[in-house]
This record gives sequence, structure tokens and C-alpha cells, in this order.
Amino acid sequence: MQIVEKECGTDRIEKEIMTDLQKSLDALENKKSEQQLSLQTNQLTDELNTVKKILKQLEPIQDVTSELLNFFVKHIKVKEEGLPVITYRFSLFSELLALENNL
Repeated sequence: MQIVEKECGTDRIEKEIMTDLQKSLDALENKKSEQQLSLQTNQLTDELNTVKKILKQLEPIQDVTSELLNFFVKHIKVKEEGLPVITYRFSLFSELLALENNL
């Protein structure tokens, strides 16, 4: 009888430990997500500031020139079907276009 009581007590303690560990793990996952979002926001801000500086250098923009394209487009490939695949120098543009295409 005494052995069974000790085993039940051990099971309870193990469950409490596992619950505490899961809570700690969940809190760390939340903190990780928050930090990743903050990092993405900082990277986006940096890219926007860089784009603003480039645009100021090129003002006033009246025509799309090869110089202008070189600032923003890394390279353009054309698929066999004739569709262009544009790689931008800034991930900001790629992400915006991806969102636009999904709407």
C-alpha cells in the first residue's frame, strides 16, 4: 500500500514538473516570436530609409531610366514561357509584390 502511494506521489510531481517546463517553453516561444517580429520591423525600417535616400538622390523622377532600374532591380530572368522573374535589391519590394499577387 505504501509503495503505491509513493508511486502516485511521484507521478503527480512528474506531471507538475512537466507542466512547469511546458509553461516555461511556451513563454520562451512567445518571447522568441516577439523578438523576431521586432527584428523584421527593424530590417523593414532600414530598407525603407535606404530606399528614401536613393529616391532623394534621383529626384525629380520623370522617366524610368536604366540608372533608376539598376538601383532597385538586381536582375531579371525570363522563363521559357516568356514570363519575367524580377529579383529586387530590397526584400521590401519582393514581399509587397508577393502580397499583391496573393490578393
